[in-house]
Amino acid sequence: MVENMYAKLQGKVENSTKAWKSSSEETAESILSMIQAHNWQEGHKLPPQRALAESLGVSRPTVREALVILETMGKVNIQPGEGKSAAASLDE
Repeated sequence: MVENMYAKLQGKVENSTKAWKSSSEETAESILSMIQAHNWQEGHKLPPQRALAESLGVSRPTVREALVILETMGKVNIQPGEGKSAAASLDE
């Protein structure tokens, strides 16, 4: 009986964690949607982190983490001193 209850609880926890996303991941999806909605092409400079944070209602560190996620995915190019820009592989 206890084992059965434990198995049910464990299944619920596993299912709930699969749907959970960090605020950085959600912000990355929002930024990617923004890039696609504006049809920004490769090399188009993104708004500053402060402006992105204000428009998305998140902190600058969250935006920074989201941009790193997008860079890892190949969706954004980050060049120190040059800013952030849309990458070539947005339509993939």
